[in-house]
Formats: sequence, C-alpha cells, structure tokens
Amino acid sequence: MRIADKGNVTVLMNRGDYESKMSVLLNNSSTYLPLDRYPTIQEKKIRRVRLPPNYVLISLDVISLFTNIPKELVISPVNKRWTKIKKITNLPKDEFIVGSTMVLEECCFQFNGKYYRQVFGSPMESPASPVFADLVLEILEDDVIKKLPFKLLFYWRYVDDIITGVPADKVNEMKDAFNKYNKHIQFTVEEELNQRISFLEVLCIRHNRSIKID
Repeated sequence: MRIADKGNVTVLMNRGDYESKMSVLLNNSSTYLPLDRYPTIQEKKIRRVRLPPNYVLISLDVISLFTNIPKELVISPVNKRWTKIKKITNLPKDEFIVGSTMVLEECCFQFNGKYYRQVFGSPMESPASPVFADLVLEILEDDVIKKLPFKLLFYWRYVDDIITGVPADKVNEMKDAFNKYNKHIQFTVEEELNQRISFLEVLCIRHNRSIKID
C-alpha cells in the first residue's frame, strides 16, 4: 500500500508486482549502481588513521536532539554562518530568521482529538530540523574541540552520531566538555569493547594502530 504520486489517493499493489517494477528501474546501470554496503564512512580516510597505543575509539550521541534544540541555539548559528547560508537562499537574513523562528514556535499537531503546540525544541517531522541540528552541532563542535587539552586524531559526525579517537584516560573529560556547552544538548558516550565499536551501519575494528570496518 502506498500513496500515489498524483492525486490524493492510496494505491494497493501486489508485492511481487512492486518488486518487479523496482528491479526494472534499479537494473538501469546508467542511473543506479549496486553497493556492497551503505557508504556512511569513507573507507579510504579511515584506513589512513593511525591510533597511538594509549588511544581508544569512542562514539557520542545526542539524547533526543531535535526536541532539545533551544531557539537561541538555532538563531545564533544563522548569524554566524550567514555567509554560507545566503548562498542557498534568496531571502534576506532578517526574513530567514523570522521564517526559522516560525518553524520553531508555530508547530501544532493533533493527538487523540486534542490539539497541541510545541513550545520548545525543533519539530520531529519538519524538514528544517536536520538543518537546524547540523548548524547547532557545527557551532558546538567548533567551540568545544578547540578548547580540549588533548588532540583528536580524527572526528566524524553524521547528524548527531559522532565517532572519534581520544586518549583512554580522557573519555569522561571529552563527554563532560560536550555536555557543558548547553544544558539541553546532552551526549551519551560509548567506548570500544574488545577493540570494536559500532557507528551508524558499520562496525569499526581497531587492529593494532589501524582501523578496519566491517
């Protein structure tokens, strides 16, 4: 069952017919290419990483990111990154900020016959929320990482999922530094276990000083 691409109707299809039509489309090699796995990590880059003996792999994840983004943390990055943002919008900065504020303040929905307005955070289903989240975390990581008293050998983030390598005795210090940025944006941390750690859809395996992915 799916929504038709034209008209406000629902179409019920036989699964076999649907899969057959999809196979025809995906077998067009001029448009689609098969992959062995989803390319969440650039393998060439991760293979170049060399971890010192005292470093460990960790991942960080934000707790309920979208619904915990304060409005001021969205508006501030818009001002700081306006040179970059204005290249992809025709709106003046003031109007862009007004529109962003409306998205954050005017989210209404219905549940069990009652209407609600979300008065804090970014709406879960809004297409603007991933953009807001990326802006907020971009400013956060720029501010936090430059103040760390130790070096991160690499740092990769996809939305709110982060993987990096830190000295083994600095894991909690890393977590505390990120969590002090804003009381609403709180991170959990996971440390490698048996030289393995999951990140998105892949398993990162530390082998001596190098990292392999599975």
